[in-house]
Amino acid sequence: MKVKFLGIIVVASLIFVGCVSTKNVPVAESDIDDFRNRTVTVPKRGVPDFAAMTADKAAFGLIGAAMMISEGNRIIRENIVEDPANYISEQLVSALSDKYQLTPVDTDTSELESEDVEDISRVFKGADYVLDVRTINWSFGYFPTDFNNYRVMYSSKLRLIDTKKSIAIAEGFCARVPEQDEHAPSYDELLSNNAERLKGELKISADYCIDNFKKNIFGLQAQLLASGKMDNPQADKGDFVSTIESPNQFNTSHPLISELEVEKMRIADEEAQIERLRLELEQLKAESAQNEKTEKLKLASIPKSVTVSRISLRKKPMEITNQANITDMLTEYDFFERSKNPRGSFENVFIDNDDGTITDRATGLMWQKSGSSRSLENRGAKEYINKLNKEQFAGHSDWRMPTVEELASLIKKAKINGVHIDPVFDNKQIRCWTLDQCDTNRSYQLGAWLVHFRFGEISKAMWIDPKTGSGIGYLESTNITNYIKAVRSVR
Repeated sequence: MKVKFLGIIVVASLIFVGCVSTKNVPVAESDIDDFRNRTVTVPKRGVPDFAAMTADKAAFGLIGAAMMISEGNRIIRENIVEDPANYISEQLVSALSDKYQLTPVDTDTSELESEDVEDISRVFKGADYVLDVRTINWSFGYFPTDFNNYRVMYSSKLRLIDTKKSIAIAEGFCARVPEQDEHAPSYDELLSNNAERLKGELKISADYCIDNFKKNIFGLQAQLLASGKMDNPQADKGDFVSTIESPNQFNTSHPLISELEVEKMRIADEEAQIERLRLELEQLKAESAQNEKTEKLKLASIPKSVTVSRISLRKKPMEITNQANITDMLTEYDFFERSKNPRGSFENVFIDNDDGTITDRATGLMWQKSGSSRSLENRGAKEYINKLNKEQFAGHSDWRMPTVEELASLIKKAKINGVHIDPVFDNKQIRCWTLDQCDTNRSYQLGAWLVHFRFGEISKAMWIDPKTGSGIGYLESTNITNYIKAVRSVR
């Protein structure tokens, strides 16, 4: 539970990056008078990092933030999700053009990296004003008390810069964090159909920020855009965003409410939301501290960008005749096995190579993502491996059968999709051969060790001697078949 709370803190804290440093500073009337027949441009910025906080990524605690961002950026890239700041800028420039005759112009095509007002004024000196809207945080994460459903969080920062004076004449901040409700989407619902629900939630946030900036920064008539909610009607429920009308609208329909009172209501609404988030963070931090343990970080907790020392597992075959040797091995590496080491909790660091293979940075091994399509007799394993190498599967010709140590490193304590193996792998290969042989007995042919992912166990496979007709072991047959999951060492 601790690590999930830490993950929530990582993402939720991002919301405050701009919130604590940016106040809403509306454009002055004297500056508005200067708008007419002048030009405005919008800088192009790179796509900001998107954080995808899921339960499996949160399991890495604070260090897992890098993994959340890596996964989030992949989601944004593969589903072609546009940064909401672009849409916000486009709508605001259109509104300013209609109201104040500000003329939009293109002055530079390169991406802007600087946040310094003087630098921006110098780069875009061909325009009178620069409308700089930046996404401060866009992310999704599960709720503190519901790990199966998600909310999309968004915040942005606005500055209107006078390039001739090299000053920001207006600033604003906007944030939307939906409250928990029964219509919150699951992870699959959020990303299905090319992340249609995710795009809809971001559209709602962008429309909210557009109205916020129009009303509070530019003094424009604010009409909360309904398109985002109409595209996704379920998202409307549970949304804490207020649909406060502009001061003029309030004066018309509510003559007793002054413009100042409307502004007070807006500020109180924002302060209440910030306070709610602050209390939520404090609660999460407290629960995290209560569950903190002084255990050494496992290898899998190290970010992928960091060079790490791998554990080295035996890759040469051997005959293991003593069950105690298996138990000692499991204990040494903290590998899980249902009966021999039920407390094992080895953490892998898997990378999907997108070529039918998975690399584990924790062991320095590359695995077949799937494995043999059918179960084979032990003697058929050599033929299967030879075929992989001859065809240079995934571009390599050094595939081999795994030892019991190597294959045991894949057994997971949690049973997902009916097997004790990470869902990054195919779950068809429920029982796999290892390279290691087991007991030799005069009454039996030599057997082999296997890993049973359905039960999370390491077992023996003993062939019955056809001469004696007797045999012992987990499996007894003259025709034992198991699947094969090939492995190779990463140099």
